[in-house]
Amino acid sequence: MDDLKLFDNIGKVLDHLPVKCAAIAVNFTKERFRTQNWLDKTPEPWKPRKRRTGRKSDNRAILTKSGRLRRSIRRTGIGSNYFEIGTDVEYAKIHNDGGNIDNIQNIKSHSRCEHTRKAYARKDGKKIKQQRIKKYTVKAYKRHIRYTMPKRQFIGQSDALNKRMFDFIRQDFISAIKKHIKVK
Repeated sequence: MDDLKLFDNIGKVLDHLPVKCAAIAVNFTKERFRTQNWLDKTPEPWKPRKRRTGRKSDNRAILTKSGRLRRSIRRTGIGSNYFEIGTDVEYAKIHNDGGNIDNIQNIKSHSRCEHTRKAYARKDGKKIKQQRIKKYTVKAYKRHIRYTMPKRQFIGQSDALNKRMFDFIRQDFISAIKKHIKVK
């Protein structure tokens, strides 16, 4: 009779393990955004963003502008002996794995506002004075984009994550056994 209660406690632990382990994995993945590194056997810091000139200083975290990518990480599948976590954001894969972007971008016709054009000299020797340009239209054009996206892994297999889940599972089983011992 006592053994049945022990097996019942262990069965309850086994039933809830995939849900609890998925929560640990989601929290581990979201923690990567706070620490801005990948943690496997040792921490691997993410490559910093390039500093953009002529703009307000960007002191925000890497891979965070709106927070959409971080918020989209969730449990996508679960079964009796497995779980999956993932994201539905289309740009998550290139950021997680890195890679090359080779693309043609279409720029629509648009207007630019008032600015001052500097004085310069043409090739034929004619000098152009400094001018104030009110508004002008930029014609539509295409440009070729080639960019190497650095790998900034935030989701995947990790020894540190496996150790966290193993420690949690061990503690859960120990508490189930202790609960059985207290009942006796």
